[in-house]
Amino acid sequence: MGYYTSYELDVITSAPGLTEDRVSKMKAEIDKMNVFEESYYVDQDKTLLEYCVHDTWYDHNRDMTILSSRFPEFLFCLSGCGEEYGDIWKCYFKDGKRQFCPAKIVYPEYDPLKLEREILDITDKDKYSYA
Repeated sequence: MGYYTSYELDVITSAPGLTEDRVSKMKAEIDKMNVFEESYYVDQDKTLLEYCVHDTWYDHNRDMTILSSRFPEFLFCLSGCGEEYGDIWKCYFKDGKRQFCPAKIVYPEYDPLKLEREILDITDKDKYSYA
């Protein structure tokens, strides 16, 4: 049993001078990695390609660094959401370099002025949902 993470890879395919042939080669290389379950274009202009997988991809940094080295004109953004609470991050890869960005979870302070009344149809005041 390993540590599972939900990965989402966004690839920006709108760099100046980028050809459809180069996009096809990059997609074929990602397919050769044999990591992702599905892929699809997010927008109609085909400028953002997205891949998804939920797995134990321990070598994701190494694999993505190699991929970005082979295709330096693309920006790759790998997002991860791990099994442990708070394990949420994004990592950008470009031309063999990476920038790791862990999420910062921030809760607003309590403000009694923001309290809202829930409108309920209470027919039996002594009955909870689990009763």
